[in-house]
Amino acid sequence: MANPQLEDEGHVKIVNSIMDALARTRIPGEARQVLDYILRQTYGWNEKEREISLAKFSKGTGLSKAHVCRGYRFCWPEKSLQKPLPKLATPLPKLATPLPKLATPLPKLATIF
Repeated sequence: MANPQLEDEGHVKIVNSIMDALARTRIPGEARQVLDYILRQTYGWNEKEREISLAKFSKGTGLSKAHVCRGYRFCWPEKSLQKPLPKLATPLPKLATPLPKLATPLPKLATIF
């Protein structure tokens, strides 16, 4: 590596407690790349939060979109990068007549799907 200087390239100011926690935590490669990119795009611009598109994640990390999603899910398993489906303006109409019941039940192999 060359001799990077703060004045030439800037820096990311991160609180010591975050850096301490990162030093104590084992994070797989793609998850770490995603986390580093988030830190760069937020703290690197003196922001606490920022919307980052999946395409921008992919370009910034060099990972495919699938690998970005996998890395993100490792760090935040309860959250998703997918946007929720929009709610319908009007609910779907109910069927006028109920579907008929089958005289014989389907075989067990067919009901697996």
